[in-house]
Amino acid sequence: MALISFKNVSKTFITKHHFHKNEINSAVVDATFDIEEGEVFGVIGHSGAGKSTLVRLINQLEKTTSGILEVDGHQVGNLSEKDLKKLRSEIGMVFQQFNLFGAKNVLKNVEFPLKIAGETKENRQKKALELLDFVGLKDRARTFPGKLSGGQKQRVGIARALATNPKILLADEATSALDPETTLDVLRLLKKVNKKFGITIVLITHTMSVARIICDRIAVMDSGKIVEIGETDQVFNNPQHPTTKKFVQTMHALESGKLEDKEGGYNEN
Repeated sequence: MALISFKNVSKTFITKHHFHKNEINSAVVDATFDIEEGEVFGVIGHSGAGKSTLVRLINQLEKTTSGILEVDGHQVGNLSEKDLKKLRSEIGMVFQQFNLFGAKNVLKNVEFPLKIAGETKENRQKKALELLDFVGLKDRARTFPGKLSGGQKQRVGIARALATNPKILLADEATSALDPETTLDVLRLLKKVNKKFGITIVLITHTMSVARIICDRIAVMDSGKIVEIGETDQVFNNPQHPTTKKFVQTMHALESGKLEDKEGGYNEN
């Protein structure tokens, strides 16, 4: 059975205007697909394609407008506040801008979800140190986020997301603020998380190369619709939709350096 199942799910935002008709914006349109337990599933699309909204539906930070969304056997739209809170504790999140507490040291940042969950101080500290060891930052436990590099901050973010033993990890553009080498390190760490803990990862990205490195399957989004879905290699080697073809072409061009001009900037020719 799929761990996450979308059945004709749509999400519409209504923007209220004072002087003329309300504006309806469809962020997700009629999405139907499954994410299997233990897989790394990528959602790829340009800015504004609806991918962040799609993923925020999984932990109900956004509510579905129509359709049925099931997570771990629960129809999330029907959950009580108490059950929704329990479900959210099983879903970790990793963000593009790290979202660490600047006034707390690394250890306290990782302990934070456990504190919210009511764990004892001793247990919190033990678990947080184990996780920092896992992400290779145990020696920075007493350091404050301001003294860390972007890659180290993201490692702390991943450790914190793992603190409550989630079944699912949502990674929203988790590497887009990082340089290519650091991106690779963070992707390797996410793959290690997936393999060691069996955590299902849903990764949002606007970069085909990121999806190709880590994802078992990918869904390509354009204007709120899922336009293509399949195993990563299959989608990559034989793209069907024009949007997917463009992603693949851009990746090839970047890899071969064709997008770089003499000044080291980029042109699209």
